[in-house]
Amino acid sequence: MRLRLSALAALLLLVGCDSSSPEALVNISGTYRLAVLSFNPAAASVADANIASRLNASSTTLEIYGDDDEALLTVPFATGNDTRRINLNVRANDTRATFTAIGNEDRDDLEDILLPSDFALDYTGATPSSLTGTYELRGVNLDAFDRSAYQGLTSVDGTLTVRFNRL
Repeated sequence: MRLRLSALAALLLLVGCDSSSPEALVNISGTYRLAVLSFNPAAASVADANIASRLNASSTTLEIYGDDDEALLTVPFATGNDTRRINLNVRANDTRATFTAIGNEDRDDLEDILLPSDFALDYTGATPSSLTGTYELRGVNLDAFDRSAYQGLTSVDGTLTVRFNRL
């Protein structure tokens, strides 16, 4: 009976462990600027969506705080005075950071720039360090993203590419 309880406790400990590391989070903490954010539809007849061109990319930043598990994605749009501040939870190991939208508004704001509400970016520590990711997305509503360019295209498959460079 004692052996079973010990085995159960060990299993629960393993299941409950997060691969996130506080040291890794400190290593990747800092401010990153958006370098690439684009969607390449699988259908050759549909033009690529350069999402970064609709943003003020030089001011679009991802700030990762090393002392807690949060990050802030600041997304100023190129036209108007619309700036989104998207709150994210972050977990990290030595090679990857995983981000999760905290609230419904944060999820909606990520959707506006075609990012999923949970996404992971690979970390390269080389100088300059960067966070990069490529995602196969299904059923993207490009009509909602840009009605004039993608009218009627409400379910498009393709590849989303993201890269942030550390400042």
